[in-house]
Amino acid sequence: MPDHPEFFNAVAHPLGSHKLRGSIAPTDFLWGNTVFWKESEFNDIRGAAEKGARVIRLGLDGGFFGCLMTHEQRIATLSLEEFEEVLRRIEGLLSDRERFFASYDEVAEYLYNHGRTKLVGARLEGGRITCRLRGKSEVPLRISVFREEGEDVAEEFFEVPQFCGEVEHILTEGSG
Repeated sequence: MPDHPEFFNAVAHPLGSHKLRGSIAPTDFLWGNTVFWKESEFNDIRGAAEKGARVIRLGLDGGFFGCLMTHEQRIATLSLEEFEEVLRRIEGLLSDRERFFASYDEVAEYLYNHGRTKLVGARLEGGRITCRLRGKSEVPLRISVFREEGEDVAEEFFEVPQFCGEVEHILTEGSG
C-alpha cells in the first residue's frame, strides 16, 4: 500500500499455481487426499505426505521458504494419529534438506528486511569470500555460498548481522 508503508504482506503461494489443472487448491497438501467433499474415498496419508513434501520442496528449491498449507475442514476429517503420521512422513521425505524452522511472522519480517537490501558486490581472494551489501536490515540475513565438491554442488549458509547503509562482510576466511 503506497500510502501506508507500515503494512507489509507476504504469501506462500507459488506464482501461477492457481492455473494448475486438476486442483482448485494446488498448494493445499490435503486437497484430494481426504474424504472432505468426497475428494478421496479414504484419508490418503501417503498421498498427503508426498504432496506436502512436494509443496515444501518447491519453496526450498526456489531458494526461500516452504509453507505447509491446508484448510481446517480437511484437517477435521483426520484423526489426530493420521495427522501426526502425515507430518512424520513429510519430515522423513525432507530429511535430506537443511531447513530453518520459522513462524509465518518471522518469514514475513525476514522478507521485508531482505527486500530493503541489495547485494552490490562479492569478491573471492585467496579462498576468502567477502560480500558488500547496501540497505537496511533489522534482522540477520542469510547468504548462500555454493561450492563444487567433485561432481556435486554443496550449499553453505552464512549469517550477516543487522546493518544500515553499506557494509562489507567476510563470509569465509581463506587458507591462501
